[in-house]
Amino acid sequence: MEQVNITAVFVKDHERMSKLLEDFKDDKQKTQKKNIEIINQLQNFLKKHFKEEELLYSKYKLTTGNLLPVIQTIKSEHKSFLESLDKI
Repeated sequence: MEQVNITAVFVKDHERMSKLLEDFKDDKQKTQKKNIEIINQLQNFLKKHFKEEELLYSKYKLTTGNLLPVIQTIKSEHKSFLESLDKI
């Protein structure tokens, strides 16, 4: 069975979210329909991503009794993504 690096998966997710936001900001010719499509993609992606991370961190904390040091950084990134989405 192939071992998955969870950190790499989540970093890739964050990069994908950043790209969607950049695409939204950079595309000056987009239509309202395209705007709605990008926003919906972001919202769906964020909900799924945040839920997966929270489950992972909860399980980690239950197992070890500790929080990963990177969690504060990740939560800050989540807040930033949500703030950017709210501004849109």
